[in-house]
Amino acid sequence: MKILRFLAKLIGGMFLTLGLTLFILSFFINYSLDNVDTLEETVDDLGSEFIIDKISEESNMDKDQLLLFCEQNPEDLACAAINNPVEASGFSGFINKVQEYDNYVTILRFISYFLFLIGFLLIWLGAGSIINALYLASLKSTITSLIAIIYYNLLPKVITNALENMLVQQQGVSFELLEIIREALLIWVKIPVFKTVMTSIIITIIFGALTLLFFLIKRKILNKDKEEGKIWKSQGNQKSQKK
Repeated sequence: MKILRFLAKLIGGMFLTLGLTLFILSFFINYSLDNVDTLEETVDDLGSEFIIDKISEESNMDKDQLLLFCEQNPEDLACAAINNPVEASGFSGFINKVQEYDNYVTILRFISYFLFLIGFLLIWLGAGSIINALYLASLKSTITSLIAIIYYNLLPKVITNALENMLVQQQGVSFELLEIIREALLIWVKIPVFKTVMTSIIITIIFGALTLLFFLIKRKILNKDKEEGKIWKSQGNQKSQKK
C-alpha cells in the first residue's frame, strides 16, 4: 500500500509539473505571437542593410548610387530584395509558420489544465488527505515556477549558443547573416521572455503563499491530533488506575 501511495505521488507530481510547465509555455508562445511584428521589422531593417552592403561589394557601387539606382529601377531583383528583405530571404515563410501556432495555444492550455488536475488527484490519492495533497501540489508548483524563471531568463543565451554552434557546423552560411538572425531573434523574444518571467514570478508567489498556508494548517492539525491523543491516553490511564 505504501508503495502504491508513493507511486501515485511520484506520477502525480510528474503530471502536475508537466501541466504547469506547459501552462507557462503557452504564455510564452502567446506573448511571442503578439510580438511577431517586431521580428518582421527587425529583419526588414537589418536585412536591408546586409543586402545593400553585399550588392555594393559585388557591383562596385556605393550605397548612395545603389539606392538611387533602386529608386529608378524598383522592379530589379536586387532592388526588390533591398525593399523587401523578409520576402527575399525566405524569412516570411518562417514568420507565417510561427503565426500558425496561434491555433495551438488554447489546446496547449487545455492539456495543461488536464495534466495539472490528474496530477493533483494522484497526489491526493497518495497523500491520504486533502490538506497534505494541497500542500504537496503547492510545493511542487512553487518549485516548477521557480525553475521556469531561471530557464526563461537563460533562454536568450541558449539561442545565442545554438546559433554559434550553427555557425561552426554550417560553413555555407555567412557570419553576417547569422548575426542578423541572432539579433532579430533576441529582439523578438526580449519582451515575451520578460513577460513570461513576470508571469512565472506571480505564479511562484501565489503557490509559495499557498504552500506556507497549507503547511501551517497541516501543522495545526497534527498538533491538534497529538493533543487529542494525549487526552485519550491520559483518560485511559485514569480508568486503568481506578480499576
